[in-house]
Amino acid sequence: MNKKKRLTKKEREKFARERARREVEAREGSEERVARIEVLEKELRKKRAVEGLRELGGTEFGRTLAELLRLYREENEHLLCFRGKWEVVEAHYARELEDLWRASRWAEIDAEVNKLIKTGAIKFSSRQKSEAKRRMVPGCVGLIELKFGSVFPDHVQPFVAPPTCLDGIFSGGGVTLRGLEELFGIRRQRFPRDLRKLRHDDGRYYHDAFLRIMEVFLSEEATPPGKKGAPRRPWLIDPLERDLRERVLNRIEERILALEVPENIAEEFLGVVRHHLALIREKNQV
Repeated sequence: MNKKKRLTKKEREKFARERARREVEAREGSEERVARIEVLEKELRKKRAVEGLRELGGTEFGRTLAELLRLYREENEHLLCFRGKWEVVEAHYARELEDLWRASRWAEIDAEVNKLIKTGAIKFSSRQKSEAKRRMVPGCVGLIELKFGSVFPDHVQPFVAPPTCLDGIFSGGGVTLRGLEELFGIRRQRFPRDLRKLRHDDGRYYHDAFLRIMEVFLSEEATPPGKKGAPRRPWLIDPLERDLRERVLNRIEERILALEVPENIAEEFLGVVRHHLALIREKNQV
């Protein structure tokens, strides 16, 4: 069986340019249609006044046409309002919007598959159910990066809710393997091989397993140049946001100090976080 070919860097850049071009053309096309609709509406009003089209309003066809135009105008105003809000968000938080869009698509797929399974429309063995859910991990940033790494303007910051996605682990709770994938935004194949030893009898993973993954990913290096395959992005490393990792670790530390975290869990978390913060600051001084 032939392996799926990975896109090269040039091919990925080409697809990105093509998508940007289509988005520009779609936006321009929408603006042209809106302008043309306004012209046609003005022409229609003039013709109705000049050519005596008022008689048409007394017919069934005329009433249907008038209602159609009214509903269309109202719906168009609603969509223009929604589009305006979307474009404002996209202009300032394009990356976060893209991440949310991808995660939402996976959530829709996940919900639909679960519905089909529950209704019996499709039948899966236990293994097939597990594999189906496993493939639905969002191919985007994890909740930790999304919640602890987001940047908001100073005037918005006071109204932003604190990140709570790790509060359960801080308090001694556990998560499933899929939950770990969603938190880190990384598939389980890249988790440490000895992680299974840290799984509890209830099938969940607690703060010791989380810290094991965290330590491994924070110590991970980028894919060496020239190595075959798609380049691997280390966790919390983004060329466009050089302070991303430091920002996330700082906020994790702040969140731990703001909560009543059990002493042993707090010490272990702070030990890992502060160790890697020190490495970051030492590297930045060089």
